[in-house]
Amino acid sequence: MAYLELNKHIYTTDKSQIMFILSYMDKKEAKRWKENYYLTITNANGRLAFTDLDTLLTRIKAGFKPANKTRDAEHQIAILRQGKKLAEETITEFRLLSNQAGYANTTESDHKHLIGKLQTVLNT
Repeated sequence: MAYLELNKHIYTTDKSQIMFILSYMDKKEAKRWKENYYLTITNANGRLAFTDLDTLLTRIKAGFKPANKTRDAEHQIAILRQGKKLAEETITEFRLLSNQAGYANTTESDHKHLIGKLQTVLNT
């Protein structure tokens, strides 16, 4: 979106911005999503009937958001490992995921629970 904003003198219409965005959706799930999108906006004459940019962005967000954000964050914590990353990077990622998972961190038992999970993530 920053690129489109910077080049709004080139991509002056919603259609041109939509086509630019769709042109980069050319691999794996994004490509399949784009093909399905084209099917949904093809009219009876076989022509593409584009909507506005906001509608496209809303559909993209809906199409690629996790079905269950909390469960997805919990899963990401379960498989998170420090590996070769700095401890600070890993802790930051852990904090972000624990917030997304909705883990409380207000009581002493909450802190102990989170520390236990973090210890399984960090290298010894």
